[in-house]
Amino acid sequence: VKRTIRQLNEKSKNMNYEELYEGFPKEQAKSYRKEAAGRWGEKTVNESEQRLLKMGKQNFEALKQQGDRIYRDLVELLDRDPADATVQKLIAEHFDMTGKFFDVTPDIYRNLGDMYVNDARFKATFDNYDQRLAAFLQRAIAYFVHTKQA
Repeated sequence: VKRTIRQLNEKSKNMNYEELYEGFPKEQAKSYRKEAAGRWGEKTVNESEQRLLKMGKQNFEALKQQGDRIYRDLVELLDRDPADATVQKLIAEHFDMTGKFFDVTPDIYRNLGDMYVNDARFKATFDNYDQRLAAFLQRAIAYFVHTKQA
């Protein structure tokens, strides 16, 4: 009985693919997944999906809330230099958070910062916070990577 209760509780905490891509129409989710597999490889996408699925609903929701908080906090700092210690502390947290989605290296992270500006889908997401956020993130990430590699 205890094992059955534990299994039922674990199942309610696990996510499925629909929840993983929640908010995206099914065809759009398939398209994004296919694009990601073409860009970074099927193995990388599968590993990322498995990592997130194992995380469970509660932890995945907490991760999304962490990202939202980081972006809101960064909006409050848009008047600062991207090299500012407070900005860089948030960027370090963002780097760590990104690593929960997939294995992130400094080069991958810098490229992600560039995508925030150059990919209209990413930019639109950040524009919901502030139209200056994507470019600010790009500069702050570039500084973070430069100092991490120095």
